[in-house]
Amino acid sequence: MRVGSSRGPLRVFEHLGITSYEPAHSRLLAWLLNPAESHGLGDAFLKGFWQCAFPEEHPESYTPARVTAEEDLGGARPDIVVRGPSWRLIIEVKLRCQEHDDQTLKYAELSPGAKCVYLTIAGDCAQSRNFTSVRWSDVRRLLDACPTGGEAEWLLRQFADHIARNLEV
Repeated sequence: MRVGSSRGPLRVFEHLGITSYEPAHSRLLAWLLNPAESHGLGDAFLKGFWQCAFPEEHPESYTPARVTAEEDLGGARPDIVVRGPSWRLIIEVKLRCQEHDDQTLKYAELSPGAKCVYLTIAGDCAQSRNFTSVRWSDVRRLLDACPTGGEAEWLLRQFADHIARNLEV
């Protein structure tokens, strides 16, 4: 089966029409953050993401971790919630839009003590001061640092390439 063509490289996100579809990006990121998933990275991506967002703070253990997308926190639905042995991480994902309806303020209020990340193209600040800003370019660097080989490598490279072309300033 031929992956590329003389017309240029295969760009799966463009072909699927999801270059700016936030739920698809959130679900793929949630999959990567889950150490038990089939990507073969274990907790390496979760550790890298945590260290990118909170370089001075590290939990004793990143596993076991339970990852959910669009979890209901009593009427508010953050894009990703990761629950570890003694910690919780909330991630609000933004592609091209701004925060609306005081989302991050609600999430912080409903999840006291949680570590919170606001993931955007330009590293924008969330309305809640409890949120740390992370850029999509940081996610791409984490993907680039992932070990090569394994069944998921092609998808990881496609995601990194998509981020470099469409979600970096």
